[in-house]
Amino acid sequence: MAIVRTLKNAILYLRELDPDCEFKLHSLRTLTAKGVIPSVTVGNAKRLVDVNVLQDFLSKGNVPQQASEGALGNIHKLNERL
Repeated sequence: MAIVRTLKNAILYLRELDPDCEFKLHSLRTLTAKGVIPSVTVGNAKRLVDVNVLQDFLSKGNVPQQASEGALGNIHKLNERL
């Protein structure tokens, strides 16, 4: 099951697991902006990431193949504003 969090809350989640975690919010923002770690933009500026994908990236150095093809399940960008 995907554990989806905002970027800031994803960092807080990692720090709960490892209080000495040195991975910073700025690094996560950069990696999601470049598309290295998949994310979904919600609203005007919020980005969501799957914490499991983030943990895989940090432990293995790459993103699993299914993650780059849409690990967040049925979440997708809407073409029209409601």
